[in-house]
Amino acid sequence: MFFKGALLEDPEKLFRRIGKHMQARQLRFSTVSEVMRLKPTIKAYIEETIGFERYAAKVPLKKAAELVIPEELPTKLNTSPALKKAFVALTPGPQKGRYLPNVGCQTILYTGVPSR
Repeated sequence: MFFKGALLEDPEKLFRRIGKHMQARQLRFSTVSEVMRLKPTIKAYIEETIGFERYAAKVPLKKAAELVIPEELPTKLNTSPALKKAFVALTPGPQKGRYLPNVGCQTILYTGVPSR
């Protein structure tokens, strides 16, 4: 797992994204021979990551304005004070997790009720 994976160059196209909106990347292998064949590349990725940590590199975060908020969310929040209170109490990451659509799934709001 490379938590600042979005900063890494990936000429071999080995990284897999964990989620559509996540900055972390991971390498996946199915055999030891695959790991051995890619050892120099993996080592280079690790060394580059160490450099990021050494110089406190930051992953540029998307601004809230860049995220698409479903039109149902403000309506649901305005009609349910308890829901609004619970939603506002969440930090930004979990808030996004409550309204960002999953690939191949419909948007599910904080209440767990599929949106219409």
